[in-house]
Amino acid sequence: MMLAMPTVLRQNGFAVMIPVDDHLPPHVHVTKAGNELVVNLGDERTKSSVRKNRGMSKSELAQALRIINNNQGMLLAGWRRIHG
Repeated sequence: MMLAMPTVLRQNGFAVMIPVDDHLPPHVHVTKAGNELVVNLGDERTKSSVRKNRGMSKSELAQALRIINNNQGMLLAGWRRIHG
């Protein structure tokens, strides 16, 4: 069964999605050109970290992490809205 994952941010060809019916820790799925990252969001004291990389190059991975870290507060708030 496929999880519902609304896209909450689009930037530089990356789509960032928050899974709706999923598990802790807070994380997002990031896609670009058919490749995907799963990124743990961390918290207010901890930067995000890559949990799984499915095909992104090192430069794409670095760019995706920059986007996630620059929007970490908004993404954490979205996760908390969805998951409580």
